[in-house]
Parts: sequence; C-alpha cells; structure tokens
Amino acid sequence: MNAFGIAPAVSAPRTGAMAGDRRTIPFDYQFQVPVFDAAKPNQSLVNTTIRANLTVSIEAAFVAVSIGYGFAPRLRTRSFGPAGLGAISPANLTFGSIMESLAKAFGEEKLTPKPPVLELVETGSTESAAPLEIGPLSEQALAQGIQINPALLNRFVVALQDGDTMEPNELAELFQSTESPPQRIQFLYALSDKGTGRLFQSEPLLNTAGLGTPDGDRPFRELSPPVVFPPRSTIQLDVTPLTDFRGDLYFSLHGYKVLGGIGTPTGHRLQQGMRARKVARR
Repeated sequence: MNAFGIAPAVSAPRTGAMAGDRRTIPFDYQFQVPVFDAAKPNQSLVNTTIRANLTVSIEAAFVAVSIGYGFAPRLRTRSFGPAGLGAISPANLTFGSIMESLAKAFGEEKLTPKPPVLELVETGSTESAAPLEIGPLSEQALAQGIQINPALLNRFVVALQDGDTMEPNELAELFQSTESPPQRIQFLYALSDKGTGRLFQSEPLLNTAGLGTPDGDRPFRELSPPVVFPPRSTIQLDVTPLTDFRGDLYFSLHGYKVLGGIGTPTGHRLQQGMRARKVARR
C-alpha cells in the first residue's frame, strides 16, 4: 500500500540516519484525554465516548510503530468523620456514625437518620440503630473504598492501643474517601484516520486486552506493520470509560518521520540543496 495506509517493512532507522538524501528522525505524537467534566465534577462519564484529535505536521509523514498509554488521576478525596460526639475513643465509634458523616460530606445527610450512637455506647445496648438509606454518591465512595486519614493514622493507632480519646476536630477528619486504583481502570479505545475514514480495529478495543494496565504492566503495543499517516492528516482517538474514574489519559504514538518528502517544506529545502550542489559541481 502507499503512504496513506501501511508502511513497507523496513529496518528500524537510527537517530539522525540519512536514507540517501532524506533524514530519518524519531518522533512521537501524544493525545491527552481528560476523563472528567469540570463543570459537573461529580458526574460519571461511564459509557460516554470522549473524542480527541491531532494533526500530523506539514513537514513530513509520520510512521507509527507502537502505541502506549498512562493515567494521571485527579483525586477526589474527601475527609469526613463523626462530629458532635465530644472527645471519645475511636474504638467506640459505630459504623452508623461513620456513614452519617460520609453522607454529610457528600451532601446526602437528609437521607441518613442520625443513629443513637452515644446511647448505645453508654448503655451497652444491643438494640439495632435506625436503618440507613445510602445515597448514590455515598454508595460510590464505599464501592471505591474509604481509609483512615494518613495525616491522623499514627494518632489513631496510638489511641486504640492506649485506650485514649481523640479530640472532636480529629474525629471529624479521621476518614477519607479514595479513588479506584489504576489497575481497575477499564475503557474502550478506537484509533482512526479522520481524513480517509480508515479504522485500525474492527470495533473499539478494551485497554487491558490491547494495551495492558496504566501502572506499567504491558504498557506498549507494537503496530505490525507500522502505520503511515501523511502530512496534514488528522488522527482520531475515541475513548469510552467502562469504570468510574477521574483523571487524564495520555496516549502516545511512537515512531519516526522521514524528512524530504515531495510536496513538504523539508522536501523543498532538500531539492534546493541538491540543485545547489549540482551547480557547484559544474
């Protein structure tokens, strides 16, 4: 095929190598795909297709030999904890009081009736607390995980071991919601040449099947044979999140350019240089 499709099989070029009068240089293109809506920070983008485009520069065609990606999370950690209980031991906290504070942190406290924490602790009663209605944001936080606030972890451990109490301001910040770990991130991706309409897969591919995980496990995939994108062509990438995460996906197309192609600025300069050399020889 010609330069608008698949590159011919060639040996890997060396940096700065000269192919006749044409210079081959390594070159990468990168997509940045933000997976979040700044205007609606709590809105999930699961099953929403996000599109990114980049245009190959006029200087030369781009030969893509592999593709890889990484993920930079935008953390949505929220600190929360039971308030209004006074100074008590963290061992006396009930799950109901923790859930009440979690719901309040996400603005869903009206859904969660206040459990009788102090009464149960003081009397040692086994009476069941009022049932809790979990809001969607609180449910999502539980699914992703909650943890002890790292800034209060040592204080929390000491209080448990020594039977000490924690101050109200410490209890109010004792817990944090967390984000999904990178290895749980899943999405579909599809690469295409927007100008010609050429697709490079039969249907969108799953990232863990085609590229690996963003924590570095199989992060690159070779394109065999390499794919050539001509000057001024627009490369399109569609990403569809399958799990709820927030951050920036970075996709890199690794490859090279061969300068001096006909009809490109580097080709014009090369032809002028060749004519100048011919005149000098005469």
